Amino acid sequence: MFKEIFLFELKLRLKRPMAYIFFLVFFAMTFLAASTDAVQVGGAIGNVNKNSPFVIMQMLITMSAIGVFVITAFMATAIVRDYEDNTYWIAICAAAAASCSKSSR
Repeated sequence: MFKEIFLFELKLRLKRPMAYIFFLVFFAMTFLAASTDAVQVGGAIGNVNKNSPFVIMQMLITMSAIGVFVITAFMATAIVRDYEDNTYWIAICAAAAASCSKSSR
């Protein structure tokens, strides 16, 4: 069941331009940050190398923080669709049943 849901969501996401736009934005930000001084995502200022561990860590943290908002944008459409189709109760009941069965043991 998980496989069918995952493949459905993947096919649905790849049909929409939002996935490609986010991919291009992330790629452009990291590529330009690593190749030019005009864009700075990490902290490579002055005498600090762009491939130093500190700068790589800062770039990963920054891109991860931006990625949280991207994931929210992706999942918001699925959640809204579940509420519109009145199928949200399936996930809620499945989660409640799992926690109730574990606590009753």
